[in-house]
Amino acid sequence: MRKPVIPTWALAALTLVTISLHSNESHAVPADGPSTETVGIKNFSQYFKSMERITSVQTNKHPEIISYYLANVTRLPKLGRVEEINGPTLMTYVALAGLFCRAEVGQRKGLNETKSEAAIVALIHQYAQLFVDRDARPAEIRALLSLSIEGSPSKIRKKLALSFCTAFASSMEFIAL
Repeated sequence: MRKPVIPTWALAALTLVTISLHSNESHAVPADGPSTETVGIKNFSQYFKSMERITSVQTNKHPEIISYYLANVTRLPKLGRVEEINGPTLMTYVALAGLFCRAEVGQRKGLNETKSEAAIVALIHQYAQLFVDRDARPAEIRALLSLSIEGSPSKIRKKLALSFCTAFASSMEFIAL
């Protein structure tokens, strides 16, 4: 029996989820007590609209995105409550992010100039800024640089961009409100 192959873009997304869950960053309660703010996540509509806005992807030109979204919308949070997150929800976020990111990478200019490691790290930072409004953390950069991607140089760059985009677009940091 053949082992299933996990696409690199999905592996990148799951890698960032793992990094965020095992982060050494302090999540201690502040001295003045826990926050009274309600923690939430983007519901199905908020996530879709955020992806359209951030990626500048016109979904009317990408029926595969609309089709996947409509077929899987019930797996995404309805009310935006943290309790609505489960395995199928996370996988749906990853798959939907992958579709949006494939379209975003397809319209991105200048990927063929992304050759040096410094340029690739800059691309990681661009996606971190785009989706989570910060620079990529060293652990994220190391994890994303360690991805093993095969193919011609231009295909490798597109696959890397797709991986970086999907990783940040499906991160808990982006999904959170």
